[in-house]
Parts: sequence; C-alpha cells; structure tokens
Amino acid sequence: MAQIIISTILVIILLVFIFARIENFSKVRKIIICILCTLLVVAIVVYQLLMDKRSDINRELINLFDRGEKLICKEYEVENTKFNYVGGTKVFVGLERFNDIKGAVVSIEECRLK
Repeated sequence: MAQIIISTILVIILLVFIFARIENFSKVRKIIICILCTLLVVAIVVYQLLMDKRSDINRELINLFDRGEKLICKEYEVENTKFNYVGGTKVFVGLERFNDIKGAVVSIEECRLK
C-alpha cells in the first residue's frame, strides 16, 4: 500500500512540474493531460493491488508448503519432503535423491493447493 501512495505522490509532483511549464497550453490540452495523468495513477493503483493480491497468494502457498501441505504445480505434486523452495526466484526445485523429480523446476505462479 505504501508503494501506491509513493507512486501517486510522484505523479502529482510530475503534474505540478508539467503545469508550471505549460502556461501557454490551451484549456483542452490541459484537460487531456489531466485525464492522461489520472489514467496513469489509476493504472498504477490497479497494478499494485493486483501484485499485492498475487503476493498474498504466494505467501499463503509458501506457508502451506512449509507446513507440509501438498501443492499442485503443473504435473507435479509439490511437498516439502521432495522439493525445496528458492525464494529469490520463487520456484520449487526437485531434490536430487528423487529420480522422478530430480532437476524439476516449477514456478510458484503455476501452483495451487491440492
């Protein structure tokens, strides 16, 4: 949520600088610029809300994985006894000792609860 506020403040500051420089623009141009900037702010807010929602889903999936629940990811049943979670890349990696999943890499974006 803080990112939304920061993004909105930056767009407002940008608007102030634009309007300070465009005194000789017609009223129609100023209205168009305001509409475009408003659409930009709305797009930023919607994008951030969608990313926050996806982040919450991913966090919940990781918590379930850590508790030993099975996740369905592509054609794999991912569980913490056969896979490791790599947080930097947000993927599950199959453990070496299991030949059927050895080297398997599955993105958390492709997972759901079993």
